[in-house]
Amino acid sequence: MTKKILLLTGLLLVLFLTGCSFKSGEDLYALPQASAEYDSLQTCLQSILKEGLEYSAPLTGSNTQSVQLVDLDNDGQDEAIAFFRDSSVDSQSLKIYVFRKSDENTYAPALIIEGNGTAINSAVSCQLEGGKQSMCELLISWQLSTTVYSLSAYSLNNYSLSEMMSSSTYTKYAVDDLNQDGNEEIIMIQLDSSDQGSNHAEYYTASDGKMVPTNTIPLSKKMGTVEKIHNSTLPGNVPALYVTGYVISNAGDISSTTVITDILSIRDGKLTDISMGAAGQNSSTTVRSNLVPERDIDGDGVLEIPIPSLLDSYDGSLPRDNFYTFRWQQYQRNGSFQVVCSTYHNTADGWYLTLPNDWTGHISLLSADTNTSLTTERSIVFYYKSSSKSKAQPFLAIYKNSGNDRQSRSEKDDRFILLSDPDTIYSAALFDCDWDCGLDQTSLANQFHLIQADWSTD
Repeated sequence: MTKKILLLTGLLLVLFLTGCSFKSGEDLYALPQASAEYDSLQTCLQSILKEGLEYSAPLTGSNTQSVQLVDLDNDGQDEAIAFFRDSSVDSQSLKIYVFRKSDENTYAPALIIEGNGTAINSAVSCQLEGGKQSMCELLISWQLSTTVYSLSAYSLNNYSLSEMMSSSTYTKYAVDDLNQDGNEEIIMIQLDSSDQGSNHAEYYTASDGKMVPTNTIPLSKKMGTVEKIHNSTLPGNVPALYVTGYVISNAGDISSTTVITDILSIRDGKLTDISMGAAGQNSSTTVRSNLVPERDIDGDGVLEIPIPSLLDSYDGSLPRDNFYTFRWQQYQRNGSFQVVCSTYHNTADGWYLTLPNDWTGHISLLSADTNTSLTTERSIVFYYKSSSKSKAQPFLAIYKNSGNDRQSRSEKDDRFILLSDPDTIYSAALFDCDWDCGLDQTSLANQFHLIQADWSTD
């Protein structure tokens, strides 16, 4: 997986690091200590600023500080990387300095990377060639305008700078060891709004100090933007990239509510869009309303795609928040998929419930709120509806209480607590019903979950 460059907040120096991995942010909170390395780095930086340069921190990525630390050469000592631009008003000259630490623990300039653009968009340290024991490479994204970026790859071997890949424009890019050879590859994605058939992904691997295009594949014609790229796996621990973006409507506009996901992996040594199919133009089985993000819903290490289906409202009216179940599709390397589970997500209240298979086609929902000076309660009541015209029966209610009387309300009648924190209590009640829902208090608690924040490697 890609290893991002470590930020240095201000000029705080941190503890030892091995390889191209990075220190956590918590390590940076210690008070700075006066030292020879701190003073030498400060002197180097001040000298550069006096030459008419100014700091130009990367705009995007995990670390967006002007000065960052990473052990580029795997010797246990951090190198410092600093980002600058020419302070002249009309200049587009950008410079990245790499400072090497000597045996005396002092820093001195070792390399300078120069480029042109309005800003440095991102900087990533990765392992493109030579395996984990070799010196890391740098990927630099140059911002040419507010919507145009170019990507360059640089080898720093023995502190001799060479360009592995010249600037290439792109929409989004990712770095991952998709072919599992111990080195990472670059996947560059290019969307063309003027010609949807031109959407494509380029796959680059390293060979003799250069990044070589291995193959190019078409992406879904309907994809109008790239919002997220998730580095994940397919079953069997096969690396894959899940590329998700908003679709282009028939009218040519980019939708704000409908997304599509292309799943990229290696098959027979070539990059393949496994979700599109051999003769397809779009990953049609992944098109969906953007209600819930893709995630590893069952915790097996494989990302699943949530396909929504609208549930009935018990009273027949359109609820304030439409009720949906989500069918979570897990894809195989050959492009087929299976549904690993179904869930009901209550995004307004921050929880979801994994649904037994027997509930499919047999439930409707009703929401209710109670707000007083003491009580803030939100609830969802589940009803069983048979195939006959008999009246639907309630069999389950789930409550969220955050008022001052939340403890007493979560214990009233036949309720039992599912989860709690200092401010909120989630509880439930099972009601007598002619239908056996298949859950008891223990199994219901096991299938009840809080919604976690979305994640992305982009």
